[in-house]
Amino acid sequence: MASVQTVAPRLPQAPEEYNSSFMSDLIRALEIFISQERNPGQLRASTLVLTELPTSGVGLESGSLYIEGNTVKIALANYGVLNGAAATGTVGDVTILTP
Repeated sequence: MASVQTVAPRLPQAPEEYNSSFMSDLIRALEIFISQERNPGQLRASTLVLTELPTSGVGLESGSLYIEGNTVKIALANYGVLNGAAATGTVGDVTILTP
């Protein structure tokens, strides 16, 4: 989400006839705008509704939100998330299965 504090670039005034300088200016202004829109920037909100959050952090990008039970969590870089575990064993041996 783009920052609301960033001022959008001013688009150049179109000339009566085609002008390569105008096209260059227009393309530059559009590239600046696209760059600003892709910049996450700061976010401030009074209300936020998140629907259909993932129920596991497995495979998520760092900083992504997911929900476990009634707790919203944040996926962190270099932090493994176990997506369930099962174990069976006998005396003297332990077998651990993970999906």
